[in-house]
Amino acid sequence: MRDAEATWRLSTVASLSVYAVEGRGTFYTNADGRVDYVETHYGNEGSVRLNYDLMNPQPNVTYVVTPDVTLPNGSKAEVGQGYDHVFVTDAQARTERMYVENLMPGDASRSSSVQGRVGREGTSFFGVPYEGGHLLQNWGGGGAEDINMAAMLREVNGNYEGSFGQLEGVLRSHVIGDGGVPGSVMLDVRPVFGADHPTVPELFEVRWQVDGGVVERVPFWNRN
Repeated sequence: MRDAEATWRLSTVASLSVYAVEGRGTFYTNADGRVDYVETHYGNEGSVRLNYDLMNPQPNVTYVVTPDVTLPNGSKAEVGQGYDHVFVTDAQARTERMYVENLMPGDASRSSSVQGRVGREGTSFFGVPYEGGHLLQNWGGGGAEDINMAAMLREVNGNYEGSFGQLEGVLRSHVIGDGGVPGSVMLDVRPVFGADHPTVPELFEVRWQVDGGVVERVPFWNRN
């Protein structure tokens, strides 16, 4: 059974107003008139700019991002089908959770400028190599926007023994499947912020589930 706490149902969104903005997405407001739920998509650093709202996330908002992924039947994912990438921000507009119920292979832009800027936040402060790491890699359709990025120790982000980067490779193999038969993978990443830096996570609590099995949990510490 999937982690019920981490499952979002689009049909339960309570809002007073809904605004569809061409080229940006659908914005839902709460009883205070504040946008607290957004349905959108990633941008593209090439012919189309990166998504403004995902580059400048707002506090206490749930962003439901429909990625450019291909389903087993050859169709493209649509919002609400269970393939969305869900990001939740905290009161300081930091991503405190990234969740996807069904990982699918896909594609997304990469941005060396965004990755470099995010990585330097850690390197300049702690004096050891940090990199701009994706909470969800672009092989799964994870975008280049700030909402999907965090400063990660090189040993966390890279393909090292016991690293988050290595885990992503393992999950990718499950998603692709044996003999071309795709597997079912849930991924839930929760950056945890400490007192020593406001934007560089202290650790990443990562949960995943393969083919409906046991939900695995591993913390990846982001300090030397």
